[in-house]
Amino acid sequence: MRGRRLAPVPCSGLHTAQQIRIWALLAYALVSTVILIGPAVAQVSKADAKEWGDECIRTSGGPSRSLSENQRCCQEQAEKKNKACKDDPSNVVCVNTVKICKEMVKCDDTLNKCKIKAMETDKDCSKDTCKQCTADYKSCHDSALN
Repeated sequence: MRGRRLAPVPCSGLHTAQQIRIWALLAYALVSTVILIGPAVAQVSKADAKEWGDECIRTSGGPSRSLSENQRCCQEQAEKKNKACKDDPSNVVCVNTVKICKEMVKCDDTLNKCKIKAMETDKDCSKDTCKQCTADYKSCHDSALN
């Protein structure tokens, strides 16, 4: 038997027990890491969006200002109240938060216009048309925040 060499065994695609253990450990490590890290970081701050939107609605000046003027307030709030937004207005969290704020302001603008129109014939806003304005506003506002 001296001088006889064993011929190399071609790779058949089968894995040795050691290779299987290594792959299992790597898979376990990957799954554990994902669980420990948890879900991805939120891409929006709903609390900030609500705060900024409420402030912009409160200070809007009512129907005398245009929607775009009132929505500009959202960007101003972001830059004023969030340093990260001031430093980088294109930051995804800032963009998405400002977008929600603008949607809230738009809901308020739509409510104001709806009530002005409804109150042309319903001065005390007691009829269904005027009440529908408020119901539509609540739905719009809730949708903006969700």
